[in-house]
Amino acid sequence: GALVCSLARPLGGRLADKIGGSLVTAITFVLMAGAGAVAVVGVQHKSLPLFFLSFMALFLLTGVGNGSTYRMIPTIFNRLHEDQGDNSDASVLDFKRQAAGAVGIISAIGAFGGFAIPFVYKWAKESHGTIVPALQIYVGVFLLMAVLTAVFYLRKGARMHNV
Repeated sequence: GALVCSLARPLGGRLADKIGGSLVTAITFVLMAGAGAVAVVGVQHKSLPLFFLSFMALFLLTGVGNGSTYRMIPTIFNRLHEDQGDNSDASVLDFKRQAAGAVGIISAIGAFGGFAIPFVYKWAKESHGTIVPALQIYVGVFLLMAVLTAVFYLRKGARMHNV
């Protein structure tokens, strides 16, 4: 799974360069919700092939979304620099440092997510006897993230529209 995710990251970055990171990220979240829903069906019908394919899709989409999100960061900080900075070397350097800091924070949050996911599966299995509730939570989170991406990055009039 991790290999599929890693190999898909450059695709996410290239797509973001062509059509915009926020659009790729939002679409990826919606597709991830769909793949998560398919995983639920796979578990409910005890279909290993369906479950496996849905997770391969999730790993692929996670990589694409990772690549597009990381592509958004410099664009966001460039826009902030245009709005708030000046053309001095110190100002440019300050916004580059802020972007690098944001990448670090986002990476840490992503790493924590990878650490927390097994605990959600464990909770679901122990409390409900199945991982379906965990998958349903993930579907909800993916849809919430798609909505937040749309509101803050795709909506006309949003400060960071189309980054």
